[in-house]
Amino acid sequence: MSTVLVVSDAHLFKTPDGRYWCNTAMHGYQFWKRYLSSFDDVIVVARTKDISINEKEENNYIRADGENISVFALPFVRGLMGYLFRWPLIKKKCDEAATLSTKAIFRIPSIPAYMLLKKYLRTRNPYAVEVVIDPEDEYRNIPILKSLSSKILKNVCASANGVSYVTQDYLEKKYPSGKRLGKTDKKYFESYYSSIDLTTDFFFYNRLFNSKHNKIHLLHIANSINNENKGHRVLINIVSKLRKIGIEAPTVFVGSGDKIDEFKELSAKLEVDDIIEFVGYVSDKKIIRNYLESAELFVFPSKAEGLPRVLIEAMATGLPCLASNVDGIPELLDQEFLFDPNDVEGFKNKIVELAGNNTKLAKMGMNNLKKAGEYAKEVLDKRRSEFYDRLKLA
Repeated sequence: MSTVLVVSDAHLFKTPDGRYWCNTAMHGYQFWKRYLSSFDDVIVVARTKDISINEKEENNYIRADGENISVFALPFVRGLMGYLFRWPLIKKKCDEAATLSTKAIFRIPSIPAYMLLKKYLRTRNPYAVEVVIDPEDEYRNIPILKSLSSKILKNVCASANGVSYVTQDYLEKKYPSGKRLGKTDKKYFESYYSSIDLTTDFFFYNRLFNSKHNKIHLLHIANSINNENKGHRVLINIVSKLRKIGIEAPTVFVGSGDKIDEFKELSAKLEVDDIIEFVGYVSDKKIIRNYLESAELFVFPSKAEGLPRVLIEAMATGLPCLASNVDGIPELLDQEFLFDPNDVEGFKNKIVELAGNNTKLAKMGMNNLKKAGEYAKEVLDKRRSEFYDRLKLA
């Protein structure tokens, strides 16, 4: 029997009956199941909070554990002060987790993953890392953590047996793997793949474009609306500026979080609250697909990304997209459709150009469909399994 530890930055929730839940598909059972392609059992190591939910509330959560997927709970802490106050307990739990398996995968950057990795290195057992985002963007507002995490990530990638990146080129250059640095031993290996789970039936080839010069429907998706990183404020300002020049841009925001009320207040202040809708968190992929099919343009002024799953999903439905020029996003879209995350005028001007230009929108959509095909499930599953197999045999 083969077991692998998967150490993640996930936030999980435990109910009194011993079941584990999450509020994003990114950390649900189907996500962890991918590691079973090579291993018999998976132990997910993540911060966990005890909660009570009734039968009706279960619809707001996704089951995280299940057959051959178990959870090892770390204390549920947030922020540097949280880690400092609970340091003894966190240290004890990391010591315990490090001995649970002789193979481990660390999804980084992540403070819990870095802490546990320090303990795991003492076992001298093989391990791999999955680099999911650039820490220089993730921690841009915390200079000390930004610098420290970037330095740690470089060292971890250089010494890990295996390193996989969500980008094809961007993160590899900044944080090279041991193999890339010239280590020729077979125990060192590298790959790249997104975390997306894009099945064939999600692709949409029959999109029709009927936008008008004075009206275009926009869409933005981000599971978490707890900070400014995904560009909600920027997009609201774009919608306001469009209205002032006579273009209505009804906009749907998908996602939930603490900042929604603040963004609603901004919408009201800018007098666009009548055309901006926050629909909350959506876990059902069919409903997500419906939102994507109903939109005419996906706008994503994100400040920090590895390779955004939501952008690839939008592209897979043939939806034209505008996004920021950060991290791995330039691997997905042409430069014409990329802007600085805070460039309200740049985004606005491009939308003005595209509104009613259905020929251009259709061409963008078809190009996006073709590119998204590179991230289809069958393509990535094969690459992931080969990577996990290499770790299993290391």
